[in-house]
Amino acid sequence: MASSNSKSSPQPAQNKGTTTRPPNGVKVFLDTMRLADHDAIKKECEAILIRKISPENAVYLAQNAPSVNALALEEKAINYILDNDVLDKRMTATEMSNFLGLDLFERLGIAVISRMMLQNMRQRMKMRGGKGFQ
Repeated sequence: MASSNSKSSPQPAQNKGTTTRPPNGVKVFLDTMRLADHDAIKKECEAILIRKISPENAVYLAQNAPSVNALALEEKAINYILDNDVLDKRMTATEMSNFLGLDLFERLGIAVISRMMLQNMRQRMKMRGGKGFQ
């Protein structure tokens, strides 16, 4: 029998309706993608889910997209999280890691660093008189 720990871990700050549980309809499309034999069905489900990304489901989609090999969905969900201020910035790194799961926490960190590097490269190109790159 597992022992009960009297200390309760701190609860993360509320995340503007964000959840790690499947919002209505989203799980159905992910399950369909897992079971689908045809790439066309998987692509259509992925396209539908991309159109349905919202503050309420972005974290869930980013967490679960890799399990169905939905790379475009994963990228769009991560970008949505970063572009739309989905997460509560008052959370500590530990709280955020616990809320998101270590894998998504790391992928978001990589996305943030990549954005910063790209922005830095664009600024350097402009300083050198180049048009930069898109």
